[in-house]
Amino acid sequence: MKPLALNFHTLLLCCCFFTCTLGNGKVSMAQEKKTAVLTVLHHGKEFRLYRHTEYLTGKTELIDKKTPGQDSLLVFRSSLNNGEWLVLMNNLCKSTIFVAPGDSIVVSLPAPDSLIPPSLAGEPEVTPSFPDSSSAGSNLQVIKFNSIISDFYSRYSKQLQNARNMRQTLDSLKSAVVAAMPTTLDQGIKDHIRYTLASIEDIVLPNKLFLHARYFRGNIKWRCPAYFNYLKVFFKDYLYSLSLEEKGKKINHAINISSSLEVLDSAFILADHYKMNDTLRNIVILKGLSEIYFKKGYERVKVDRIMEQIKLRSRHPAISIMAENILQQCWLMGTGASLPAIQFERSDGRFFSTDSLRGKKTLISFYASWSRESMQDILLLQKLQQKYGHRIRFISVLTDGERDKALQWKKEKKLTWDFLFDEKKKLARDKWHIQKVPHYLLLDEDGDILKFDAPAPDENLEFLLKNELKAQKP
Repeated sequence: MKPLALNFHTLLLCCCFFTCTLGNGKVSMAQEKKTAVLTVLHHGKEFRLYRHTEYLTGKTELIDKKTPGQDSLLVFRSSLNNGEWLVLMNNLCKSTIFVAPGDSIVVSLPAPDSLIPPSLAGEPEVTPSFPDSSSAGSNLQVIKFNSIISDFYSRYSKQLQNARNMRQTLDSLKSAVVAAMPTTLDQGIKDHIRYTLASIEDIVLPNKLFLHARYFRGNIKWRCPAYFNYLKVFFKDYLYSLSLEEKGKKINHAINISSSLEVLDSAFILADHYKMNDTLRNIVILKGLSEIYFKKGYERVKVDRIMEQIKLRSRHPAISIMAENILQQCWLMGTGASLPAIQFERSDGRFFSTDSLRGKKTLISFYASWSRESMQDILLLQKLQQKYGHRIRFISVLTDGERDKALQWKKEKKLTWDFLFDEKKKLARDKWHIQKVPHYLLLDEDGDILKFDAPAPDENLEFLLKNELKAQKP
């Protein structure tokens, strides 16, 4: 199929969206480090500032925080030689901002009385506000671009389900972006724009070889979340798909018999459609191993072994970090995996250790007072607890700060099982990877995972509980 006309992309190159600086045949290295200053107005409420350790899994690390009652400003300084995306988070919402070397940014999260209830997927992403546009850095351009993309999805969501006839619409979208953006942008913003548009282009254009050559032939965009979002879409189940092809038959042997990274790498190169470079191939193999981890026909211990080899042998530190994060997630979510011990707080102020969850199966529900769905589910759990509570331990964990209201509500509804508290969902999110509410976790008699993402309290959950009770250890 003939690719898109080049006039748009030539224009885009002129506007510096897709360019990288070249000199004497060498790619220009990172610019000199400059100090960036970020000042956050957080209204004296709890606030946390995170940066990503890598973008394949989305793992973040805490940079700084303010506790309630402290002054209303957080000032963060960092010496940067590249732009960086930071996550600002309070109790009920989060925002992502871009900080470039030399920036001095002042940003404000919504005041507590203006916060919207979080979505069921967790804290909602809200648009940050900047009291002074001159201290917003490149973020006003990001907000404008994201608004264009949001409007596009709202308008064409139905058409995108069958998008092969939308090439002119895609061209119009790109033209609108060019018209709205200034000609000079930080490279991090250019990459954000480019790979966000690539995700849409992937829906419209069927030519995967063409898209791979355009977006994945160059250097890895380690600091661009949109790049990794698109990578995860483009290479979804790619390793598994190759293993089903004639040329890829050696892939399964490399995993299940040899459990060797070198053997798998050779088998992958033989079957690969895109002939990708070594670094990208390592990332795609790592992603593929995480996707087959729970598939039938693969031995998890062998997959573990290869991911450990990637972690130890990779020449790039970011890939080693990715491998470590993926290993932790796979171990945690697998049936039979042991959970890291957590001490949730009881209503009387004492602590309850999850190490004590032994002797019978345990169903843990994570909920929040602002989530109507999870509150309704708690009432449905009451019926299951009355029916199976003599054989299954029921525990509910509140993930927001409305402790007094929760205890009063528990008393009014005559709920008799244990209610524990995880303020701001910190422990559940950081140690158990609980990313949303409601969430249901079923453990066996030894406190190990039976079902990481158990069904909501309906006939599906009851069916699961009945089957597990039939298999109860004597």
